[in-house]
Amino acid sequence: MGMEQHLEEPFMTPEEKLFEAKQFAQIEIMSNMGLSTEQEMADWIQANGSRVDKLVRDAEFHFIERFNEPATHEAALEELKQKLYH
Repeated sequence: MGMEQHLEEPFMTPEEKLFEAKQFAQIEIMSNMGLSTEQEMADWIQANGSRVDKLVRDAEFHFIERFNEPATHEAALEELKQKLYH
């Protein structure tokens, strides 16, 4: 089940959807970077997790909605990466 399908689950609260969107985004970014060990991932999350959370929560960017749409998913992930690293 991809992020798009998972975030459409009717029983999820908005806060759960936010958490799941953030988790999926972090996992995709780390995977794209080639991080594979638990320690590498833990270090990356420790260094970047709060900033990812802040960006995903920012209503200006509509990341949750854009992650949830197959047509905008990749562009939203790229935008999140750009905002995270610049």
